[in-house]
Amino acid sequence: MAVFLLLLFYSAGNCQLITDSLLIEGHYRTFKYNKPSTAMDGGSLLFIMHGSGGSSDDMLKRTNKLEGMAASEKLLVVYPDGYQRYWNECRKYSTAAANKEDINEQAFLLP
Repeated sequence: MAVFLLLLFYSAGNCQLITDSLLIEGHYRTFKYNKPSTAMDGGSLLFIMHGSGGSSDDMLKRTNKLEGMAASEKLLVVYPDGYQRYWNECRKYSTAAANKEDINEQAFLLP
């Protein structure tokens, strides 16, 4: 078990956590990802989205095992942040700013 944990921390340590943003329709939308130490030709992209009121940091804390496997599986894991901690899930009566302002999630997640 100790060897597994050591390998997990070693593989996660070979990555650099990057925080970046995209300007979408006048709003900076942030996301985080661990930059792989080597190129990942033919890799896959996975978005891990937080729940209402959450954040990318919340999700990063919960994905240690996934991040530990990401390099060997050629997987780039991205943790986007909802607008003011919420997603526009198109609910008519939602009080979240993302819904009230009709934030364009498709433009953020499918650029």
